[in-house]
Amino acid sequence: MQNFYSIIGKECQKDWEIVEDKGKLYLSNPKYKTKKFMIGIVQEFDEKENKIRRNMYPISDPEHDPYNICFNINYNNNYELIPNKFHNVFNSRKVKRLNKYIKYRQEREKKKKEYELLNRPN
Repeated sequence: MQNFYSIIGKECQKDWEIVEDKGKLYLSNPKYKTKKFMIGIVQEFDEKENKIRRNMYPISDPEHDPYNICFNINYNNNYELIPNKFHNVFNSRKVKRLNKYIKYRQEREKKKKEYELLNRPN
């Protein structure tokens, strides 16, 4: 009797399928048609089933994943699964502050020019 079971990770999109090719398991998605992705596994203990749950994720570099639906592994201190989704940099706090500063500087320049026009020496 096996003390584990495997499922496709809940963070993955719904269309993923497990495919066997030459004795190895891969994940495939209809968006990529014939392309097969390596499987990354994150294990968790399922107390309800009293078994180890193996969550399977498609692994690919962001360069080879134009639809951004796969995952990548970060090998720093411990292994971390990172989605290949593009993060919008323009909504970050730093960029918002920079945009406010630019707007403030433009208003200051406008007021400075108005002041210079009104108080020009004759």
